[in-house]
Amino acid sequence: MKNTSLFVPGMWFNPAGKLGQRLSEIFAMMDDMSSLGSVETRAKAVIGYLIRHPEITTLVGHSAGCTIIEEVLKTLPKEMKISKIVLMSPPPPKGKKFGRKDPVFWAMGKYLWKMFTGKHFMLSRSDVKNLLSVSEEKVDEVMTNLKPDSGRFAREMTMRQFAKPELFFIPDGIKVAVVTSPDDRMVGGKGINVSGNTRRSFACISCGGGHLAPLQRIDNVISRLKDMSFEF
Repeated sequence: MKNTSLFVPGMWFNPAGKLGQRLSEIFAMMDDMSSLGSVETRAKAVIGYLIRHPEITTLVGHSAGCTIIEEVLKTLPKEMKISKIVLMSPPPPKGKKFGRKDPVFWAMGKYLWKMFTGKHFMLSRSDVKNLLSVSEEKVDEVMTNLKPDSGRFAREMTMRQFAKPELFFIPDGIKVAVVTSPDDRMVGGKGINVSGNTRRSFACISCGGGHLAPLQRIDNVISRLKDMSFEF
């Protein structure tokens, strides 16, 4: 699996943390992308990795990493073949606005200046507890798996909700697995929409425990997808 599957992280992911080290035992890993301030530049970094490693056939994204994968699929050279993608805790598609019932609606206001100036920032301890559904006993441990990320990138991800609505882009012929958490307070209840011609190749599972749950329970996720004949 590690030789054929590439993990694309979301915001604030620390590849040097305990969780990152565990994932590196399973997947090929991108270098730290926190210095890259846009979806486009991060997608270009992923494509550069794929050019250097043509053996990669599966992309595994978490959170904003799913948006990066979408951009990769839009711009990937035709001679490069990706056969499967796994979208874990995917953010809402373009045009889906967060509302007052979504915890992230109230939390992100304090970070607007950082996003406006493009400065790096990380979620506060209280927001890690709230948005990532972390208990008081676990919050310090979870924070070691996070690091500051680009405010410019966070701004772009935040502004997607005000863009013209679009379905998640997936080319024909690619098998898709979606892993969500019913109590994900980071991405809310907006779900993910994709073009109808890809629905037949879907494998969908639910993994309770919040936004990070699919990563924290990655062995269980892999096993359950395998039971659904989705191996990667």
